[in-house]
Amino acid sequence: MDKDASIGIAGPKVYYYDFNGKKNVINFAGGKIDMRRGIGIHIGLREEDHGQYDKIYDVDYVEGSAFMVKSSVLAKVGVFDENYFAYWEESDLCMRARKGGWRIIYNGYIWVRHKESITSNERPIKEYYLIRNSLYFTKKHGNAWTKIVLISRVLYLVSRNLASHLIKNHGKDISRWRFYIFQAVLDFLLGRMGYREIP
Repeated sequence: MDKDASIGIAGPKVYYYDFNGKKNVINFAGGKIDMRRGIGIHIGLREEDHGQYDKIYDVDYVEGSAFMVKSSVLAKVGVFDENYFAYWEESDLCMRARKGGWRIIYNGYIWVRHKESITSNERPIKEYYLIRNSLYFTKKHGNAWTKIVLISRVLYLVSRNLASHLIKNHGKDISRWRFYIFQAVLDFLLGRMGYREIP
């Protein structure tokens, strides 16, 4: 990073700590943002590593579990936006850095193992933050067109997440999940951001 002034943020390859007993399964090999759908796409997600991502390339964002950022970037664009609290904050920082003229790179020759949160991984509070914050990200960084179609994206996110939960959990506890998902949309529309105490 010191040798290339254009690079502002860099992130490594991220492995799952343990993926069904396997240690070589990729969680992240760089990220791309699909603004139309309001999702971040993990390159290489759940692929076994055979060296296919042992390279350096530009990405839209790096994964928040491990990355490096130049102090000059933070001095110009600021630190994490506390409106996110959890999820999407690193994507927002990367977007601001890119708008400030820096490159965001993935370095596949460096790697870490990330033990994902056991407490939030299968809980509706995770979906709450993911939905609310993806809408906030789109509002903050989207162009005029993405902002116009924001309402359709709200409907898409709600239906996608409910359907995903129904399939994965066979409909168990659906009313609780539905509450969190609609609460996420409502809080976004009302501007209730940051950490939220939700019963």
